Parts: sequence; structure tokens; C-alpha cells
Amino acid sequence: MKHSTARYLVLFLSLFFLSLVFFLVPGVFFLAPVTGSQGEEGFYPALPGRFFLADANENQVPDHLGFTVLVKGNYAGEKFWLCGELQALVGDDWQTLAYTAQEFDWAGAPVEASIYFYGGEIRRLQQDGPFRLLLQLKGVNVDRQEFAGFTPSYRYDAFEKADLVLTGGGVQKTSEVLQMVEDWAKVNRVTLGPLEEVTYTFDRWRLDYKGTRKEPARRFWVEPTGKISCATRVRAR
Repeated sequence: MKHSTARYLVLFLSLFFLSLVFFLVPGVFFLAPVTGSQGEEGFYPALPGRFFLADANENQVPDHLGFTVLVKGNYAGEKFWLCGELQALVGDDWQTLAYTAQEFDWAGAPVEASIYFYGGEIRRLQQDGPFRLLLQLKGVNVDRQEFAGFTPSYRYDAFEKADLVLTGGGVQKTSEVLQMVEDWAKVNRVTLGPLEEVTYTFDRWRLDYKGTRKEPARRFWVEPTGKISCATRVRAR
């Protein structure tokens, strides 16, 4: 009897210390099922949602990472916003990879809300999955945060840097944004120099121009609405 009790004690202690390893050691985590907000009162995303790959230019190569979830409940407003922060595990820390906020109409019935992250930015940053998604539901008297779960183990090179970008206002072309900036430069008599980098992140385009010997390097931000902002950059030495 004493030997049996000792064996159970050893087994219990082993499981106890193993659980400490999983919960305390950085970088070790469970892909736990997401319970979500089912059955809660108020206005909420009915998790779990679904991750998917989107191909905006229909060339059989993914160019966006999408997430869709049913938003339901009691809500007094006419519009709401679903925001998503996509994170990648860098070393032992989860760091922001991309962010988006999409507006949706509310007519009193559940809405299937989808948000998209531009695959060209994932490719540029060269970060592999699984990624972690944090959601925020915002609206009239609503500000709710949820953990949406982990994506499959997508590789960054599975995404392409497509010309088409899925924005809150629909589908837009990066090439058209480049033309807008060039037109702005002509009107303002600014010489841009070579284009060093262009990407779409945090719901807007970012364009970096090298400048010339006489003109400084410049960074442009272009909103999907067409608004252009510009700032000079310090050249790398």
C-alpha cells in the first residue's frame, strides 16, 4: 500500500512540474480552443471565427490573410467597427505585425464581419505563422476586446505582394496610389528620386522615396480615401 501511494505521489508531482513548464517558460503555449462570448449578453463577436487565405487578383496565389466572425447581440447604433491586431512571435515576445479596422452597418440582425491583412506586408517582414489575432469590437457604448485565436502555420513566402489591396472602401491598386503621389509631386514641384519601398500597413499605404542630392528623402502615407501626408526622412548612413 505504501509503495502504491508513493507511485501516485511521484506521478502527481511530475504532472504538477510539467504544467509549470508549459505555463511559465516563455515561448511555450497551447493552441487552446477559443471559447468566445457565446451566451453572453450585449453585443459581441460569436467566436470562434475562421481564418482563411484570400486571392484578390485571382491568380491562385494568396495575397491577403482574412478572418471572419459573426457579430451579434443587442446594439443601439447603426454602425460598428471590428478591429484586428495580428501578432507574430519574435523571440519570446508577441509583436504587432499588422493592424486593421473595418466599419460595418448594423440593421439589427447578425452580421458576418470579415477583416483582411495585406499579405505583401507579411512577406516584407518575413515572419512565419502561427500568428495570434486580438480583436476589438467598437461602437456606440461598446468597446470590447477578445482573443480570437491562432492561425495555421502560414509561411511568409506563401503570400505575394499584389497590386490589388483589400481596404475598408473596397479593392484598390497600389499602382494607382503611386500615380497619385507622382501627380502630387508634380503639382508641388517636388523631385522624389527613386522609390525605395512601398507597402500597405495599418490601413494605409506607405511609400519611401530616396530623394536626390538636392531633395531630401521623403515618406508618404496615403489613405484609401486619397488623403496624402508627407514627411522628410533621415537618410541611412
